[in-house]
Amino acid sequence: MSTAFNHYKNFLSKIYSWSSGDKSELFHKNAAWLMQQGITEGTLLDLGAGFGSHAIPAAEIGLKVTAVDFSSELLVELKSFDTDSKIKIVESDFVTFLRHHSEAYDYVLCLGDTLTHLDSIEIVKDLIQSLVDQVSENGKLILSWRDYQTTALTNENRFILVRQDEKSLMTCVLEDKNNLQITVTDLYHQKINGEFKVSGHSYPKIKLTPQTVSDLLHQADFDVIKTTVTGRLIEMVATKN
Repeated sequence: MSTAFNHYKNFLSKIYSWSSGDKSELFHKNAAWLMQQGITEGTLLDLGAGFGSHAIPAAEIGLKVTAVDFSSELLVELKSFDTDSKIKIVESDFVTFLRHHSEAYDYVLCLGDTLTHLDSIEIVKDLIQSLVDQVSENGKLILSWRDYQTTALTNENRFILVRQDEKSLMTCVLEDKNNLQITVTDLYHQKINGEFKVSGHSYPKIKLTPQTVSDLLHQADFDVIKTTVTGRLIEMVATKN
């Protein structure tokens, strides 16, 4: 089965921007979210930044932003939005980036479903441990991911409608693989010459419960100060002890 890198390289990066909808609305929504979190000034590291859904509004608010992603295609799009070249853009998987980087930031973000793209819980543990040196003494670490374990993947719970318009439709199919992983299949339906053509690609994601991530944060001397659950999406805010 494909890795997350190959999935983005060969399939998802070509439609990821479209699947995210209107960018002006998205940037406005995420700017409001940043301000609700009290993220209005200082330095920010965005791990798994993609096309800049949070990096762009953060830079516009006035933060000094470093954006890291392994997808060259998505980073090209990020550069197109960063018209004033305010953002430091790094093409790398963030595990490698953190291994060779020592700067501390006021805010470190790893949002969306980025954590579950990692190969194992052990790698998540190593990542969180390495983030201790990346978060400043009074800074915040904010993680979000989808919990694929607490609610069973049965019946309609296995399907996600990502986006649709008159010419295209994207759905996501989730299937249990084992106790540690699921298989994700992205399906893209595109209307060509009056008929819908379907393409798809599968890759694994790991299962992470809120308790697992909370325990890993505490083991690394982070203090979890807030956890928000919206459906399957978990958002966790932590500070250094």
